[in-house]
Amino acid sequence: MSKENCENIQDNMSELYSALKSGEVKREDAAELANIAGKWLKARALDLAEREFDLYLEDRQRNVLPANEMRQITQDDIFPVN
Repeated sequence: MSKENCENIQDNMSELYSALKSGEVKREDAAELANIAGKWLKARALDLAEREFDLYLEDRQRNVLPANEMRQITQDDIFPVN
């Protein structure tokens, strides 16, 4: 998933919110679409976390991860700059 895809989702969710406010979209439909988008984004973030963790373990030859070397995944990990 690229940053562009996420920006498209953000734009689509903004349009969906506007349509919901104006009454063009039913609340149930908007909730379902937002739920699907959220699950898709969460799945992508989990895929990236798993990949980073696997690469780290490969680099460490499957040694135990020291707690002081763990780091949070940043937005740059999810949306790398090309």
